[in-house]
Amino acid sequence: MKTKMIFIIVFISPYMIVASEKKTPQIYNGVEFIFKNEGFPEKFPGYLKTIKKELSFIEHEIIHKARPIIDAVKEQNHDTSLTREEIQRRDISWKSGSKASPIRISIEKARVTQYLKNIIQKKKELAYSEIFLTDKQGANVAAYPLTSDYWQGDEEKFTLAYQDGKTCRIFVGDFEYYDESADSKSVQISVPVYENKFGKGECIGVMIIGIRHRYLKSQNRE
Repeated sequence: MKTKMIFIIVFISPYMIVASEKKTPQIYNGVEFIFKNEGFPEKFPGYLKTIKKELSFIEHEIIHKARPIIDAVKEQNHDTSLTREEIQRRDISWKSGSKASPIRISIEKARVTQYLKNIIQKKKELAYSEIFLTDKQGANVAAYPLTSDYWQGDEEKFTLAYQDGKTCRIFVGDFEYYDESADSKSVQISVPVYENKFGKGECIGVMIIGIRHRYLKSQNRE
């Protein structure tokens, strides 16, 4: 009885090798992006370009042009009474939805909240649906409109951006996100807040900006 030997030749295309290579990280001023939706940069390159353009505006015209934003975050970070237990207490009060909630009233009337409100109302094409600012624990410092909860510290919009405070990232949230408090279909961009130059040193908090879908589309019409 004769035994037949069969040889199988496997052809590996160079394109298969390229496809398996690690993707080049997206960077803005030395800070790396993290995307909720896998493949966002490849699927929406025009939108990413617009987001980077808005980041420049956010960095220079919102965060560092208005020193009160930095000062407000620093002041809250230095508030030793703001323990995790106190944050949880405020969060419960906030979520009650009562207009008489002291913390809701305090945030709503804060000077920084009024500043953010002015930015949203004057921004071209009403590009932003919301802007809110947190301290290093993820507790609200300012918000317009008011968010659905006070503490963002257990949500990836904060945790993936703040990280450990030393390796902060720019987090691009779910592209299909709909926020009831802002009543808008938008994508949330979490931007680390640095005391001095963007991307240098430790970050002291996070600013989350909702960029409306219709604005992104209007900037990328062929």
